[in-house]
Amino acid sequence: MLGVGRLRGADWTLTGEDIAALLRTRSNAAGATIRLEGGELLSAAALPAWIAACQASGGGQIEITTSAVPLARPGLAAKVQRLGVDAIVVPLYGADADAHDWIAGHDGLMKRTLAGIRNALAAGLGVTVVAPILRPTYRELDRLVGRALGLGVRHVEVVYLPPSSTLPARLGAHPALAAPVVIRSLALVAAARREATVFGLPPCLLGTFGDAALAGSADHTALLPAAALPFVNESIQNATDACAHCRWLASCGGPTSEAVTAFGASWVKARLDDPSSGASNKATRSAPIRSATT
Repeated sequence: MLGVGRLRGADWTLTGEDIAALLRTRSNAAGATIRLEGGELLSAAALPAWIAACQASGGGQIEITTSAVPLARPGLAAKVQRLGVDAIVVPLYGADADAHDWIAGHDGLMKRTLAGIRNALAAGLGVTVVAPILRPTYRELDRLVGRALGLGVRHVEVVYLPPSSTLPARLGAHPALAAPVVIRSLALVAAARREATVFGLPPCLLGTFGDAALAGSADHTALLPAAALPFVNESIQNATDACAHCRWLASCGGPTSEAVTAFGASWVKARLDDPSSGASNKATRSAPIRSATT
């Protein structure tokens, strides 16, 4: 999967020329999923030109990150689908409107977002819900994921965002405290036979779901440009004793540097079993659980 645009933390303004230039830098762009991010692109007058540039690049599925609020207007979802957009990617910040609207900064937003998601699904657009792990709302993450699945969403991205220069410390959750509710959320996805991708948490925290990712059954995600993704784990094994002694070192990028800076590294677990012995892939038999930690 290629991510193009404002890649979760960066703040870029794109033009059609920018998109075409980025695609030309990747020899494997042909057939790849292209994700456009950066503001509310569904309201941009240049959207048809951007979609045409992506199609001309030879790329595969085209996704757009959006609040889904514009799609609450009757008929717009079908128009977007006819333009050539295959799927939308929608952040949900909490399981309930009060939490989502508070974090998003707009009252009444969740009601319109959910209406937009329903319209998108009815128009034949794929929908991915992004569920960020945030300190005020992570305890309700499984309820958020369950709500998304109930709408008919096929894919959920669970994203761990540690405190950083762009995320206030009051919003950053401890990864070890968040891990159990992430596992419960992944279990809901697996039971519903849907798909999930986890960003930013090392697989050693994710139980059998982490085993499946470490064993190589995961679809690791390539993002463009990778340097703009602060939550894609960096290779920092030398910073923690646990990572230095972990036998799964080659399959895992370890925790993000921001998470280690904020919370230390005592919560990182070394895997001492032999990766060649075959970790459990029980989770992936019912739904692919992809890890984007490398």
